[in-house]
Amino acid sequence: MTFYPELLATPFHGIAAALWIVAVIGMLAGGYDRKTVLKSSAGAALVLYGAASIFIYAVSYDAHHMEARMLQSLDDLHAETTKDLHLIRPVDHMAAKVGSFRDEDIYRITVYVGNYNENKAFDGSLYVKMYDAQGNVLEEKTYKELHLQPGEKKELDRMTMETEVDRYEFRYEPDLP
Repeated sequence: MTFYPELLATPFHGIAAALWIVAVIGMLAGGYDRKTVLKSSAGAALVLYGAASIFIYAVSYDAHHMEARMLQSLDDLHAETTKDLHLIRPVDHMAAKVGSFRDEDIYRITVYVGNYNENKAFDGSLYVKMYDAQGNVLEEKTYKELHLQPGEKKELDRMTMETEVDRYEFRYEPDLP
């Protein structure tokens, strides 16, 4: 199990902070002495933050783990396909990765893209064709008006299918100036 520290400070933790403030104000308005307010509010803060963190981690762990795996796969794909090339064209710096994740009786399919050119943005289209294990075309998608900043990597699409994507092909086409 991978630890994702960004899940420990989310906007949802603001709900725990707001509840803690309400508890402190309620205790002060109720006439409790300062020692009781400090002791009780410190315990309440820990319990509320802990409960919020556990809930957020449980709900979003799979999505963070999938994203981390896809971004690493995208980096690996780009490194492997360009290690022996002299990168000249803008599309030489582009990569796309299609991931297929089983979720009970369906597959969650995600498409990630990356612009590995650190100096130039990419504007154009991406064509993706996905195949099953028998070589049958499962899906053909065209993503027009795609814009990626230099060095940007992101999730482009998410869909579900009844069949696993075994392999895929992609082709980038830059917009003409």
